[in-house]
Amino acid sequence: MEETLEESSAVKACSSCVTAVQALVTHMYESLGRVSEDASWRAVHYTFISAIALLAARLCSFKSEAFNENLLNRSWSYCLATLEPYNSQIHSVKTGVEMLRSLEAHVSQIFTMKGARVEAAPPSQETYVNVDHLFKSPLSANILDDPVPPAELEFDSLDDFWPQGQIGNLEWLG
Repeated sequence: MEETLEESSAVKACSSCVTAVQALVTHMYESLGRVSEDASWRAVHYTFISAIALLAARLCSFKSEAFNENLLNRSWSYCLATLEPYNSQIHSVKTGVEMLRSLEAHVSQIFTMKGARVEAAPPSQETYVNVDHLFKSPLSANILDDPVPPAELEFDSLDDFWPQGQIGNLEWLG
């Protein structure tokens, strides 16, 4: 079956995105130790976001070099190695890496279960982090409801805050 223009465009756009992420990760990995302390939050932020994009890429079944498992694994290793030096500098990096490893384990679990026939119902509303606003009338719903009470949001700077929050139940991914 021949690929449509829309499908071909989607694959090329996704491939370009993943290729750009891999180039960014490689650049940050090769720049380790040369980033000024003032720019460390950017390196952490970009690396964290890149790692999320790499995990999403692993879930795609596109036939493109950008989605090559070896390249994705190498870039993933670079992300973790890039975050490691910031572990002692930025308190929240440890939490971010733990979250990334949890997501990686879940994505890996999806691949080990691939091929096995799994029948599951859609996730219940309880699996979502903050669904309180779903049960309120439209006039009383507050879209900005925060799942983390303000008393628990203690941080000294934006660097300490970035991955703080709740990851919730990841069962809906698989």
